[in-house]
Amino acid sequence: DEIWHKVILHGIPTTSSFTTVQIEIEEFNPGTHLPHLPRWLTTEAQRQDKAASAMVLTIAGKDSTDKALSKGLSLFGRKFKVQGYLTFGPDTQCNKCLAFGHHTAQCIGQTHCAICSQ
Repeated sequence: DEIWHKVILHGIPTTSSFTTVQIEIEEFNPGTHLPHLPRWLTTEAQRQDKAASAMVLTIAGKDSTDKALSKGLSLFGRKFKVQGYLTFGPDTQCNKCLAFGHHTAQCIGQTHCAICSQ
């Protein structure tokens, strides 16, 4: 079984279709397979009046994901920056400050002990 990893692809023209982006990525990045169609990271309202925005991709395999994170992805004749996608929601607890609603990697709060919360 192959593990899938989510990443964020920055700077994609907002006029691009999900299918076109998937085809471009798989064609111009050998060994990279997207098992699902990409989706926009932001809402339609947030993308309004913007020429480019970020997409969330699901990449099959750790090696392909690591390569995309380190070197970016080629599509539309140029390289695009890729970063890791952090999954969190209102019930996610931060391991640093122990608050809910954000990922530890994005925490700006003070460190608290998980045992005594001091």
